Amino acid sequence: MTVTMKQQPGLVETMKDRNRIFSALLEIRDGEKEMI
Repeated sequence: MTVTMKQQPGLVETMKDRNRIFSALLEIRDGEKEMI
């Protein structure tokens, strides 16, 4: 894993963006549950 990190510096940013989108989706789902 460490080797691929050095080869692909953008991979870390992609993981951060993915986590950010995932958490945003979870927040939207929670909001919809409250509305129903």
